[in-house]
Amino acid sequence: MPLLPRDIFAFLSTRVLGQDDVLQKIAVALYKHINGLGTGNILLIGNSGTGKTTVMKAIRALYAEHESLSDFRATTILNANILQGEQAGDVDTARIFHNLETAVRTRLGTDISRETLRTHMERATVCIDEVDKIASKILGKVNAAGIGIQQALLTILEGETVSFDPARGQERILLDTSHMLFICAGAFEELYDTVFKLISEHKDERRFHERLGTGSNGQVTYTVDFNLKDYLKLQDLFDYGMAPQFLSRFSAVSVLEDLGKNDLQQILLTAPDSPLTAAHTYFKAMGFDFELTPQARTFIITRASQQKRIGARSLREVLGRVIASLEFDPEHAPCLQEADGKKRLVVDEHFVRSHFEQGR
Repeated sequence: MPLLPRDIFAFLSTRVLGQDDVLQKIAVALYKHINGLGTGNILLIGNSGTGKTTVMKAIRALYAEHESLSDFRATTILNANILQGEQAGDVDTARIFHNLETAVRTRLGTDISRETLRTHMERATVCIDEVDKIASKILGKVNAAGIGIQQALLTILEGETVSFDPARGQERILLDTSHMLFICAGAFEELYDTVFKLISEHKDERRFHERLGTGSNGQVTYTVDFNLKDYLKLQDLFDYGMAPQFLSRFSAVSVLEDLGKNDLQQILLTAPDSPLTAAHTYFKAMGFDFELTPQARTFIITRASQQKRIGARSLREVLGRVIASLEFDPEHAPCLQEADGKKRLVVDEHFVRSHFEQGR
């Protein structure tokens, strides 16, 4: 049976946690791409650590794990800034196509025909990260390189035919980019503060959604839960420095949610690249079992949730701080326990707290 959007969503959601709304839009875009139903280019906005790169890797995994999608496995994930050419003002969009060519030849062999190469490249998915770094202005200053890259990407994103010289000396190939899917992403860090300030100072028609409550003293309270997704307008992105023509090439602009405690707990316990999994692997290689008590885990997740701007990466930072001394010398760790010939490092809440309360 062909994959439906809900099937694609189910696959992606096992790899990307806490971003259901975004994943539903991506599932629809992928379904359109796979079935030739038009382009569904998507622009992702999200703080560092919310899962932008993980989304891109999950798309690659989807193609890899479904044989029916083998014709769509040409993918590339690259940083927007590397499209800047060697000379000032130059833009090297050919890098995208060379990456795709390499992906196709790596899988199908170096001696494939020009037609086979063209067919697979035209069905590619191109993931471009850190597009906020190609805004027309950065920190209030004109970013000429960013303007040039945005303009150069327009032709590719709008689905026109471009000329490409293969690396192996084959004749030039004409690629129809209208069949490609583009997933672009960026943190757009200043955007959050800018939109919040616009609304709080009543600079436009938007108003905060307030929740009515009651304080401990019985007085009425008003609470504002600011979520960029609920307030963002395209005009905010124009003001940020993204050209209207560039943004018009995307069928959807989707904001990733900041991760809550439940999301961070899932990531810590189940994500393939979880820092807890990495810790288990590290200590096992040194001959030690590693255990993080539930109370210690709760403390680490709570501490990590306070670092909104780095998302899931905060788990690695917090846990790394806790176990740094153990990684260096587990044999003399105060939390080492030995029984039945086994060595166990048991990290409890007291051990975790001590690394923050004493400023270690």
